[in-house]
Amino acid sequence: MPPHPNPMPSPPPQSSFVASPPHVPFVCQDTTLWTPTLLSQLVESIAESFFHIAVDTSVMPNLVESHTRAGQYLQLRVSNTLNSVIFAIPSPPKLAFARGAFEFSMKNVKGSTVEALCVLKRGDVVELSSVMENGFGIIRLDSPEKFDIVTIFATRDNEAGFVKLKVRVVVEEEEEEKKEEIL
Repeated sequence: MPPHPNPMPSPPPQSSFVASPPHVPFVCQDTTLWTPTLLSQLVESIAESFFHIAVDTSVMPNLVESHTRAGQYLQLRVSNTLNSVIFAIPSPPKLAFARGAFEFSMKNVKGSTVEALCVLKRGDVVELSSVMENGFGIIRLDSPEKFDIVTIFATRDNEAGFVKLKVRVVVEEEEEEKKEEIL
C-alpha cells in the first residue's frame, strides 16, 4: 500500500510534551472597594420622579476628605448588589464634611438601578465607592477676579432640560432685578 499523502505528524518526544492548561473562561472581577453606609434621607423632589437622597458619611472620614473639588464623582449601589450608578458629588467638600453626608438628586427610571435606590427607606444600607477623578480646576479660570460667583451644573442628559429651565428662570430674574436697580 502506498504511503498516505498527508501522514499524521508523529507526537513530540515524551520529555518535551507539556499538557495545555484546561480552558478557563475569562471572568471580570469587581475590584472596587465598597464602603457600606446608611441612607439618611430620601425625599421625593420638586418634580415628578425626581428624588433627593443623602447618605451618611460621618463614619467614613477618609472618603469625605478625599472629596476636595467640584466635579468629582463616585459610584453608589444598593447593598449587596452588582449594579451601581455613577453620580457627580453635588455637595461642596466643606459642606459635605460639616453635614456628614453626601447628597444626590436623581430621576427615577423604571427598571434601573436608580429605581432600586428610590424605593429604599431611611436607615437602609447602601454602598459607596471611593471618590474618583480630580474635579474641575476652577482656579484655572481666565481672570477669576472678574467673577463673584462661578456656578457649574453637572447633569445627566435626561435632567439637562429641567436644569436649563430652572437656571434660565434664575438668570432672567437676576437680570430684571439689575435693570430695576439701574432705573
